[in-house]
Parts: sequence; structure tokens; C-alpha cells
Amino acid sequence: MLNKETLKALQEATITQPINSGILSEGLPALLLPDGYSVKDIEHLQPARYRFRGQLSTGFINDFINYTKARLFDDLTVRAARPYQIMVDGKKMTAKAFFNLGNDDYPGHGDDTAILTLETNPPLASLRDICGKRLSQLDLAAWLEDWANYLKAEKSDGESMDIKHAINAVRKITIEQARTATNEAGNLSATRSVLESIDANKNNDKPTYFTFTCRPHQGFEPRDFKIELSTITSEDKPMLKLRIVREEDINLEISEEFKEKIGSSFNSDQVSVYSGTFTL
Repeated sequence: MLNKETLKALQEATITQPINSGILSEGLPALLLPDGYSVKDIEHLQPARYRFRGQLSTGFINDFINYTKARLFDDLTVRAARPYQIMVDGKKMTAKAFFNLGNDDYPGHGDDTAILTLETNPPLASLRDICGKRLSQLDLAAWLEDWANYLKAEKSDGESMDIKHAINAVRKITIEQARTATNEAGNLSATRSVLESIDANKNNDKPTYFTFTCRPHQGFEPRDFKIELSTITSEDKPMLKLRIVREEDINLEISEEFKEKIGSSFNSDQVSVYSGTFTL
């Protein structure tokens, strides 16, 4: 007579063996285990993976495009699920290509992807970092010297300046301050008047605007960034500040250029490009 454990094993085998035979006949890398009737992935025990999936991560737009193009003809069995989808996030300057997202008729797992994360080129990164900060004359002059090859300077009337002359003019900005204070005290009232005149370089021999020309990202066209120089005269020593003119508009133009570069690299029947992000 069979004991309880043997009967249980026979019952479990009766359930799992036909299912496992069907799974293995389809070439699926899984088994149904009798322990709670859970499914166990056995792909790692096979000589090859059941299907290709992975993720490329790169900061170079050309590598992202070339890899995506190479994948277009790798697997003919998924051709019915094309075009591939690429999601472009212009704010973060990222793009993600899905090679097995599929469609309504052939939905995929969406776990075979390529991700592009553009890094800002060092010149533009340095410009964005310094703009908006209160700078001493020495700090600003040092930064201008470091990036002089990317800069052009002009006066308030639009006349151009030699960049070396403009840097020297930044060093020589002075504040002349004269104060006259009168205090009157009485039993019922007190009056104080302060007359202050501040003049930051009375002459016009100093830069008002700079033009900073650089490629914002690898693979992009050079772009001009107009920078306004302002002088803060509320302290004993002059403080200076830089501001990118039309910065938000320029960032939008760069993001549009990013999407255009991705979209124009493929035929519409190969790849569909969307603005935004996608989460499975």
C-alpha cells in the first residue's frame, strides 16, 4: 500500500509532467515545480538564451543611431511588430529605443532597449554653471581667460571689443562712492538724510555683452549664446553677474534639434519617434 508521501508525489507528477512536456516542446525556458506549483526559470541552464534582450547605454548620439539601425535587420521574426519606437525627452536630453515593444497585435516585453543620455559639452556646462552667480572681478576675469577662445565681447553701443581688452576692462571696474550724512535730533523727531552717488566705470570702455560660441552636445551644430554682463554696486567692491539672454528659448531650440536629429536618421516605416517618456 502506498504511503501518504508517495501518493502526494504521484499526484504532483500527474499534474506537472504534462505541463512541463508542453513547455519544453515549445522550447520555453521554464518548468512547473510541485512545490506550490511555482514556475522556475531555467534559461540560465540552457546553452543559449531563449530570446535576445539587453540595454545599450551611451552618451554619443551617433553610436545610439548606429546601434538602432543595426538592430533593424537582426531579427526578421519581429518585423511584423515594427516600426520600433523611440521616446525623446528634450528637457533631459535623453532618448530610449524599444526593440521589442511591439504593437496591439504583437505586444512585446519591452525589455530590449537602447538609452541615449547626452552629456553637455564642457564649455556650455561651464557657462551654465557660472551664470547667475555673484562674482568678484578676479573670478570673472579668470573664467573669461579660460574660455577666451569661445568668446567675443562688445560694448553697450554694439561696438566689438578685443577679448583681451575686455578682460582687462573687467579687472579695472571701480566704484566711486561718496556719502554725505546729516542727522538732526529733536525732542519730538529725528531726521536723517543720506546722499549717495555710485558710478561703475563712468566711461564706456568696458564690455556689456559677450557671445559664447560652442557645440552644446556632441554631434550638434555650434550655437551662439549671448551673455549680458551686469555690475552690482551695492557693496564696497563691485560684484559682477552673467546672464544668458533668451536662455529658455535657446534650450527649447536645442531640444527640437535633438528630436530632429533622431527622427531624420530613420525612415518612418522603420522607427516612430515620439516626444516624452514611456513606462511599461
